[in-house]
Amino acid sequence: MSHSPMRYSFVDHHAGFAMSAYLPAVGIHMRQRMIRITAVSLAT
Repeated sequence: MSHSPMRYSFVDHHAGFAMSAYLPAVGIHMRQRMIRITAVSLAT
């Protein structure tokens, strides 16, 4: 891995910001998706 420290810190900061911003929404989406899959599997 030959990344410059500045680039790495920038990418790491961006990834951390993206995770903190999107993780709750992704968690809610995944929960709704699991509920839907469970309902479909019970309905069949």
